[in-house]
Amino acid sequence: MKRKKLISIVGAGPAGIATAIQLKRYGYDPGLFEMDRIGGLLWNANFIENYPGFPKGISGPQLIHLMEKQMWNLEIKVIDSYVEELDFDRGIHELSVGRKSYESEFVVIASGTKPLSIPMNVPEELKLRIHQNIVNLLGVCEKHIIIIGSGDAAFDQAINLSRNNTITILNRNGQTNALPLLVERALANKKISYLLNINVYNIEIKPTSEKDAESPLIIHCKSGNKGKITMECDEVVFAIGREPRLDFCKNIMTNEFCYMAGDVKNGIYRQVSIATGDGIMTAMKIHEIISARK
Repeated sequence: MKRKKLISIVGAGPAGIATAIQLKRYGYDPGLFEMDRIGGLLWNANFIENYPGFPKGISGPQLIHLMEKQMWNLEIKVIDSYVEELDFDRGIHELSVGRKSYESEFVVIASGTKPLSIPMNVPEELKLRIHQNIVNLLGVCEKHIIIIGSGDAAFDQAINLSRNNTITILNRNGQTNALPLLVERALANKKISYLLNINVYNIEIKPTSEKDAESPLIIHCKSGNKGKITMECDEVVFAIGREPRLDFCKNIMTNEFCYMAGDVKNGIYRQVSIATGDGIMTAMKIHEIISARK
């Protein structure tokens, strides 16, 4: 069954939400598709200090809550579905969503990014304890969590999770790529340890007489100074980088009928303020094209 939408938006992170809000203000009713929770990577954000209007800063989940309220007030509905394929044929964009499909003249790809592949084989029994986002860890307490990475995400996630847990950040080399302010805060936190020149090459469950979901994880590492070492922890987070989420796109070329907005196109400039600005500007461009026809 095919359903028609003048405008479809793939992704309900800050860029997709901002696009939908601006389009709604113009009187359109866009289709906003989201395969997961509304808010995207904002769920991972410990504290946002550079978003105007919040002089004391705001956490990612708090900002998502406010965005959801605004969407509710504007009666913007989210289609809770995974867009399996986005194709363009004979002037129409077709979105395949399970057994349904939607046709749209305009499409905004605001699908954000996805984590880079973990550089090792992960056994099936470990997959629930090795993470690339921290959404499922926000409620855990009194755990030792190892975070692998050296960028903003690694340090911000460490600060976030350290409220109720102890954290160890492992950097495989001696170079830190994070904002100095985040590094300073993490190093001042007694619940966070930061180790350099530690390269993880294997993870397994500690052999015990009663191996279960609570058994410690054994992290096998190579240290530049000590050779091979092992560590124990409860959960592991890989924060080793991200890439655009475009695997669902087929025969897609950005033009006056197809736009990219937010993190999916912004490379290292992944900031909520930039993403929302992208979304609003995209909506304005679409409206300008439609208005010119009248």
